[in-house]
Amino acid sequence: VFRPLPTAARDWFQAQETAGFRLSWQPLFAEIAESGDFGYTIGPWTSTPTGDTGDAPATHGYYATVWIKGLDDAWHPLADHGISGTEAAKVIEEVTALGADRSAPIDGSYQLNTRYQALMAVALRLPLAQADAAATIDRAWLADDLVVLRAGREPIQGNEAVRLILTREPGATPPALTVMAQSGDLGMSVGGEPGRGAYLRLWRHRDTSGWQLAAEVATAVPMATDESPEASPQ
Repeated sequence: VFRPLPTAARDWFQAQETAGFRLSWQPLFAEIAESGDFGYTIGPWTSTPTGDTGDAPATHGYYATVWIKGLDDAWHPLADHGISGTEAAKVIEEVTALGADRSAPIDGSYQLNTRYQALMAVALRLPLAQADAAATIDRAWLADDLVVLRAGREPIQGNEAVRLILTREPGATPPALTVMAQSGDLGMSVGGEPGRGAYLRLWRHRDTSGWQLAAEVATAVPMATDESPEASPQ
């Protein structure tokens, strides 16, 4: 989870008092790896105050959660990041499935290791280019259906989403963690530093383009970080 930098979730939640709010959410976008062990969902959340704070107004935003399937054959959240400051989302009638143009799954230790090395390279390449004003961010690094989450805004897709990445929005730090699905077609990277923001990025592999950025949540992080609890998934 991000508080506001990537933080070990179990330790953070165990250190908190009982929350004074009720959190509800639902998926708007979803994608799952061909191996069936890795996926992500993106959608709206609402935080409704409870108890002594019950008269306070509800707050809203959007989240992105990465899921992995454990040895117990159940889905578990691996990473979760979000933005706040939006209006309440409209009722979602159906979930939009992403990633129809993903590469076919691969297997074998050599192929998977080669694919993972390529993922780590692109997960580092983007923030390095963002940090260097003279560097070029290639449009081919970004998926056509790219989904971007930014504070105070609805999910952004299309040319506007691409523009946000090309104009070096928050996230110009090397990843602290990079993970790939067993089928080698989906992956994620997370990172962040004070003053440069924090991000959760989802990557999709295409046969014709290699690894491309499929979704990103990026938030600003001040130089003096505040680690106090917040009534939101951000």
